[in-house]
Amino acid sequence: VAGETFVALADGNALQAYIEDQARGIGRRLDVRIRMKTFEGVCIMVGHGIGVGIVPRTIARQHRRSTHTIAVPLADAWAQRRLCACFAEWPQLSPAMRSL
Repeated sequence: VAGETFVALADGNALQAYIEDQARGIGRRLDVRIRMKTFEGVCIMVGHGIGVGIVPRTIARQHRRSTHTIAVPLADAWAQRRLCACFAEWPQLSPAMRSL
């Protein structure tokens, strides 16, 4: 998708910075038509045909139901994110958090 016109997230967004770093890693620069502050804003602009966007799967699924957009999961290794929970003290966590 690096050759497409993008609806991107606003500057300063960690996900957008990561996506742009990945593009630079393959020698490309994203053609950003507009930057939005929220994932929902990205989806709305994509739905209006402004360009393509990269958003979390859950957001794409929500908007796919209400608009005529198509969500295609990214299969490349860079698109698979590992998230971690950070905490200060294990003993003070609730049982639910410990089981997570």
